[in-house]
Amino acid sequence: MSTPERKGAVVSNARIVLRSDRDPIELRQLVPGDSSGLFSLFDSNRSFIRNFMPGLNELVSSESELRKWIGRAERSPRIRTFGIWDGDELVGQQTLYP
Repeated sequence: MSTPERKGAVVSNARIVLRSDRDPIELRQLVPGDSSGLFSLFDSNRSFIRNFMPGLNELVSSESELRKWIGRAERSPRIRTFGIWDGDELVGQQTLYP
């Protein structure tokens, strides 16, 4: 079975993936299984990220809290949370409010 594709968007097992033909960077909708990698990324860059995201310590206090947040975002019709991937490496996160 093929995966439906439209204008650079792929839906794979209910995960939205946005990609470009010109760049290895992808936006992949976060799922709870991404919480470990995202927590490590936030934790190792906490002092820098806090400048742009003052509530970081409350939101990302533990991997389990981050997993819950990703799960809530995944079920919400008002928010889309994406990981920014450079090949196989998670390098960032972006939240969109459609």
